[in-house]
Amino acid sequence: MRKHADEASSTKQDRHTELVKIAYHEIVEKGFEGLRIRDVAAKAGVNNATLHYYFRTKETLIHGVVQYLMQEFTTQRIPRENNEESNALNAIRYEFEDMRFRLKSMPEMFTVLAELSLRSRRDAGIAEMMKQTKLGWSHYLRGLLMDGIEQGVIRKSIDVEATIDLIMLQMSAIGYQSVELGYSDGLDRIISLLIVQTERFLTDED
Repeated sequence: MRKHADEASSTKQDRHTELVKIAYHEIVEKGFEGLRIRDVAAKAGVNNATLHYYFRTKETLIHGVVQYLMQEFTTQRIPRENNEESNALNAIRYEFEDMRFRLKSMPEMFTVLAELSLRSRRDAGIAEMMKQTKLGWSHYLRGLLMDGIEQGVIRKSIDVEATIDLIMLQMSAIGYQSVELGYSDGLDRIISLLIVQTERFLTDED
């Protein structure tokens, strides 16, 4: 009995994920305004009633897409070098390298993120999810900076909160620019330059 229950739960989760991924790609192609429940159901090979079993409204489906996107941002990362020293400064550099990796291999993530930012202005639920995501990101960066100061790889005189805002602003701007103009050698050079400048800013004493 337990085995059948586990299989049913797994099947339900698989269907849930499938519907979210379809909606995600519909948003990439058509934007939030072009997202239609019936189109998602048709591409999944189910009827509208089945889709509504998993997502009662279009809004709950969109919230599922938000959760999926945020999970992708935390898991889809460039492979680390096994022989590289593990410290906070290298971890911060990899924040930029992770963005470069995503921009090249999965640019649709930033298209959906841009759509989310627009939608959040009139959707309190999405706005709150975006806010919590940014708070989590800033908390992670704060931890890295404080660890780096303790490790002696980041200067003690740094303004931690201002540096968090600076890093987040730089990376957000790169993401939005890629949506508008696409990835290019020029944008790749900008990321490389930002890595150098950020490391210099974090380590050079005034």
